[in-house]
Amino acid sequence: HRDLHSFPTRRSSDFHIGNAGRNSRPRPLVATRRVTFPIKHPGAWRQLTAVIAISDAVRVSLMEAGLDPARVQVVPSAISLARVSQVTQAEIRTAFGWAPEVPVALNVAALTAEKGHTLLLDAATLLRDRRPALRWLIAGDGPLRAPLEAEVARRGLQNVVRLAGHVREVERWIRAATVLVSSSAAEGFGSTYMEIGRASCRERV
Repeated sequence: HRDLHSFPTRRSSDFHIGNAGRNSRPRPLVATRRVTFPIKHPGAWRQLTAVIAISDAVRVSLMEAGLDPARVQVVPSAISLARVSQVTQAEIRTAFGWAPEVPVALNVAALTAEKGHTLLLDAATLLRDRRPALRWLIAGDGPLRAPLEAEVARRGLQNVVRLAGHVREVERWIRAATVLVSSSAAEGFGSTYMEIGRASCRERV
């Protein structure tokens, strides 16, 4: 509807929501919520006409913040089934200066605290001597990129772990990986796992 004002939220967008509420009344306001961690300022969310949660887990987190259950609807996340261009295993590896045959552990996630990337660095540190050929590729971006890059350098993992930033056509990367790894402590929906299923990964998760 042309009078409907909607916007997505991923992190703490309460200030943005509050401004939208003040500037857009009496338009209906609808927001989407993709994450489960606590809302810092639930009062701003209570101004909304409706909230779309991408999973039951996200809906529960909104209920815990005191939102009216009648205003929260679950609309599951989805992925495109369109074909993506193919990529060879060697192509991904050589792009980061690695030999074409090295095994690659791939993590796909936003660089935020709940994704637990420090745990991945712990694993990379532990396996550096046990599996010297293993390389780690972290695909995603976020506020913790600079601290993670600094931690990679502090541990001397620059040739073992690479942060690729945001990537398009994530299925291409999944198909090229040897194994998919996740260290996330919380997921709103887990759309990466849907991508893995679509790609029919050759190895285990």
